[in-house]
Amino acid sequence: MEKLQLASHAIGDIEALLEASGIDEGEENGSSGFEEKIRQLVIASLAGRDVEQATRKAEKSITEAKTELEREEKNINSLLGGMGDAQDSSPRCPKLPQTSRSMDARTFVLAALTDFGAKLKREEKSLYISQLAGKKELIRFDNNSLSDKGESVLYAPGTAAFERLVSRVTGTGLHQVDDVDQKPLPRAEEVATTWVRSFGATFKTIDVQDVSRCFTGKALVRVRATVAHDSYERLVEVECDPNEHFNFVTKTGLEPIGDQIENPTSIGALSGKLSEKASQDSNILDFCRFYTERREQEMASAGNDIRKKKKLEDEFTPRLEISLVGLEGSVHRDLKTRVSYRFDPDGEYKSSLTITPSLKQIVAPEMDKCMKTGKVVPRDCLNKCEISKLTVLQHLLTRSEISDRFALPEHTVLCALSRKRVLVDEVEKSAVTGEMVAKKLLKISALSSKRAEPQYFATCEFTKSEVLESEIVVSQISGKKYRVDEQLRSVVSGKIGHKQEFIFCSATNQPLLPTEAEKCEITGKIVVPGLLEICEVTGKKVLSSELDKSSASGKKALKKFFVTSNISGAHFLEEEAVRSITGKFCAPLEARPCLWSGRKCHPEDLKDCELTGMSVYSEYITAQLPSRLETLFNLLNGTRKKSDRTELWPTIGNYVSTLLKGGNCK
Repeated sequence: MEKLQLASHAIGDIEALLEASGIDEGEENGSSGFEEKIRQLVIASLAGRDVEQATRKAEKSITEAKTELEREEKNINSLLGGMGDAQDSSPRCPKLPQTSRSMDARTFVLAALTDFGAKLKREEKSLYISQLAGKKELIRFDNNSLSDKGESVLYAPGTAAFERLVSRVTGTGLHQVDDVDQKPLPRAEEVATTWVRSFGATFKTIDVQDVSRCFTGKALVRVRATVAHDSYERLVEVECDPNEHFNFVTKTGLEPIGDQIENPTSIGALSGKLSEKASQDSNILDFCRFYTERREQEMASAGNDIRKKKKLEDEFTPRLEISLVGLEGSVHRDLKTRVSYRFDPDGEYKSSLTITPSLKQIVAPEMDKCMKTGKVVPRDCLNKCEISKLTVLQHLLTRSEISDRFALPEHTVLCALSRKRVLVDEVEKSAVTGEMVAKKLLKISALSSKRAEPQYFATCEFTKSEVLESEIVVSQISGKKYRVDEQLRSVVSGKIGHKQEFIFCSATNQPLLPTEAEKCEITGKIVVPGLLEICEVTGKKVLSSELDKSSASGKKALKKFFVTSNISGAHFLEEEAVRSITGKFCAPLEARPCLWSGRKCHPEDLKDCELTGMSVYSEYITAQLPSRLETLFNLLNGTRKKSDRTELWPTIGNYVSTLLKGGNCK
């Protein structure tokens, strides 16, 4: 006993130690404790039994348990942080309130079993016989209430039977909800009738469009926050405002609510809003805050170990389980209705009203004054006159038969073309008949922009544009109709027609018909007759701009046949020109004769003979300097044949004749 007590004093929690050592295993309902172990050993010793071995076994188990507890304590301190370290940087522990119970366990068990339909019969002491669904069981509320009538079930906090009963009770919502509406439809009709009479109208019918059930009161919500190794549970009371907790349930919502409420949403208690508010409970938030901070701390200490970080995140992330336990309050209805009423036989109207029958409240359209009758009526009964801008009752207005616009009758007229009633700003005077016709029915002239009835319009057969008949003429060329502003007249024949029927002279830009035009045979350009001239070389009729005049003969021909004198710059036909050996040209009057052959030559082709001093065509001059008449030079040198000499005599004769006329000879 001394050894066991020393172990107890050394460790402190002997009950936990015995549990960890396994000494108290096998004892029913946890009835074994340290004192019980001592009692059992004392009785065995007094009975003459050998208890030394049992004592040594218990001592050994306690010693081993001590070592195990110390090791586990180190692990727990490492995981959650030690409690004795003054410099501990761990998150602040949540300050959770003490549990406040509305009843003791015994009262709760008896009330719950009775509510579930069990028949209870009290036995001696604190024992009860419960009979439910044909099953009997003997129940007790503490370990001191044992019975010799057989086994009994302990219903105490922490036991499996008690927890099952708690789960069953909290899993079934207990609601106390009053339906404050009695015959909501007749009461809504009464409210609507009173409202209609308030502005001098006569009530006709009411049509319910939709029904909204609104809940006012309190909701009891169970909130359970859990992490991998811990949990915290609270019952949270949530105040329910009808402006937040309402639900449209169609016309079936007029029916009274039943004794059992299977779906709280059907009475307007919205689970989403309840969960949102319940999850904001300060104690739940503090619990979640603690483990969220622990999660960040532990994940930081995990370094780069992704797998460990993921495990820590899962273990330390708080998760909420929220369920509705009970409702207490009342339900009323808001009816969305369409009410029909009339002011006079022609003035029937409908307005949308939201009526709360239980409170005789109504949400109605804003009121405004009719500027024609002076009555104050719902604003949705009024409309504006598009002409006078006065706001009046709708039935006093006339609708345009060609638009959706409204105006007072005095601001409407009858369309002369369609015979329909329209607003005065929707008509215009016809430019042809002078009558008032709806603007939409009038056509606009593409020429003058004048408006008139469609029957007074014609179509230009060239442009397809529509103009007034007075703005249409007939072509003298094709007989087609055309708009007068696009008329032209031929400068050749004087005929008139549409501009698309004419062509224009490329020289004078004057209009003429294609059949009246002449075409230049070189450029293909069209001109009026009399502008073309004939080329005296080719005989073609061409524009004068394509011709040139010879300064030698006065002939006119295409410019391509002309050349230019490199001496005077004069223009003349190539066939009239004298061409040099190098391809240059001169006029016939500018050519000079060769004194040897008598031919006319370009001045640049003549050279002076050193022997005779004559100007001779360069082909007759020796290639070597000095320049000499090659034939004469060869004769004098005897390098030519006799027959060649005879050919020289005519030329020599010419030369002698020249000398007799004053020529010079070296």
